[in-house]
Amino acid sequence: MESLTVFARYYLVSCALTSSYINMKFILMWFALFVTVSTVEPDEHSFIIQQEKIIVLKPRGFLLLIPDTPEMKLVDFHANINKKIKRRDLGDINIRLNSPTKIWMIRDEGTKLEPGDVLHYWYFIQERTNYTRWNVSFKVE
Repeated sequence: MESLTVFARYYLVSCALTSSYINMKFILMWFALFVTVSTVEPDEHSFIIQQEKIIVLKPRGFLLLIPDTPEMKLVDFHANINKKIKRRDLGDINIRLNSPTKIWMIRDEGTKLEPGDVLHYWYFIQERTNYTRWNVSFKVE
């Protein structure tokens, strides 16, 4: 979608410079296409991820729960404690799950989380299409 927008902007600028009737017609066609593509409502085939939930375990560890969808095949989770995590950085904690049981449960029992600690993480889900949730933070209460 973003590449379409960039191409449309580039073409609009180039058409404005040459300003011919044919180019203006093409601009209107691109604009109509952009508006149509950007306003499509999700259907039953769209991939909508439910909000994940984090549970802090005592004396140590945490659970990250992600509801399953029929076509989810894989979840990769990457995190740091009290240190920002960059996109595609593996982080100090990285876990891969290949098999759900109605909910994808990422369990780490080795990490001790204290009140005030911040879990910085991102995760990747493989489904019909791929989904990545970047730059997520969870503060321990």
